[in-house]
Parts: sequence; C-alpha cells; structure tokens
Amino acid sequence: MDISIWVFIMLGFSALLSGMSKSGFSGVSLISVAIFSHVFGKQSVGVLLPLLIIADLTVYPNFKKYGDWKPVWKLLPPILIGIVVGSAVLVLLPDLLTKKATGLLVLAFLGFRLCNQYYASLYEAFVKTSYMRNSSGILVGIATSMANAAGSVSQIYLKTQRYTKNETVGIAGRLFLLVNLIKVPINVSFGFIDASSLLMNLKLAPFVILGVLLGKRLLHAVNEALFEKIIFLSCFLSAVKLIFFS
Repeated sequence: MDISIWVFIMLGFSALLSGMSKSGFSGVSLISVAIFSHVFGKQSVGVLLPLLIIADLTVYPNFKKYGDWKPVWKLLPPILIGIVVGSAVLVLLPDLLTKKATGLLVLAFLGFRLCNQYYASLYEAFVKTSYMRNSSGILVGIATSMANAAGSVSQIYLKTQRYTKNETVGIAGRLFLLVNLIKVPINVSFGFIDASSLLMNLKLAPFVILGVLLGKRLLHAVNEALFEKIIFLSCFLSAVKLIFFS
C-alpha cells in the first residue's frame, strides 16, 4: 500500500480515534470508518479490523475489573446472525450504500433512545425484554460486519441497561474482543486482510494503543451525564456524515 505522508498522518489520527472509541467514546469511531473507507474503499473493513483487535487487547486488561462476561454471552447468538447478514450485504452492496445503511442503523437507535424522554414507562419495560437484546445484537452484528461501526449501537444498548460508564466500556471490551476475532477468517476469505494490510496495521498500531490510553484518561475526567451526552452527540454527527456526506 503506497500512500503519501499526509495520508499516513490522516490514518494515524484515525487510528488514534479508533483507540479512543474503545475507551468509551464510541461515536468517534465512525470518523475513523469514514477516513479508512475513503483511502482503502471496501478493503478498509479488513485494514481496520486488526487495529480494533489491538485496541480490544489493550482495553480488556485496563477495564477487566468492570463488568463481566454474562451480558456478552446473552448478546452473542443474535450478533452472529447479524454478522452473517452484514457480511452478505457487504459483498453485495457498493461502498456508498453500505455507509448510508450503517448511518441509518445508528440513527434508528438514537431515535429509540429519545423515546425514554416521552414514553418512559413503555421504554423501561421494553429495554429489559429479550426483544431488545436480540434486536440490538442483530444490529451490532450487521454494523460491525459492514463497516466496523457497531460501537455506537452497542454503547446505546448498554446504556439502556443502566450500566455505569466503566461497566459499559468493560463489557464492550469483552464483547468486541470476541466478535472481532470471529470476523478475522471472514475478512481473510473476502481478501480484505492480506500481507500489505497487515504491514499497514503494524505501522499504525502505536497510534491505536495511544488512543486507548488517552481515552481512558479522558473517561475518568468526564462525569456520567456528560458522558452520555457525548456518546449521543458524537453518534448523531457521525451518522449524519455517513448518510449525507459520504
């Protein structure tokens, strides 16, 4: 992959944001998705995936004491269904439609989150049901397969379950470490991961690790209410970017 120094700087910044997203600021990951997609096209899914795994491996020990594996095992079956669907969509749809579809998924979840303000009793009853968990899992699987963009969806779901910000990051870290490892053979079979993409991953890995550590520092400096607002706003802006400005 022959790229200019300016493109590499842009990718390094994107990798930094990917690391920060794993520490709780999930919405910024869609900025990385957009930049990688611009540079690498559809192969960006495979180029970005190993970097996310590096971030997951960095996040897990740092947030291991928060959350547990129980929510992960409950979400995994519908996520696997979503991965199958999302992988098929990724192969069949052109790049532009894939980005727009991902943005629409995020907006749909943000709209559902707003229902809490107007239909609180109905909302509270639904978020605890298996329908909420299963639909969330399928959307996570679809979004992660299509664009490595499931962080926003998972953050919104986990927040509806009343986890603290640290528990949200701890559970998401476990979840995506497992899910991203499952996706590796799929991306290899599609030709999205190869020797040249792995070499690029090696060059960008330090930026990802730095992003995780920076995100962790910022996470502890942000209060709970502001944290949720940051998630919502960053997810909304990133979704608008994917839908209208891709």
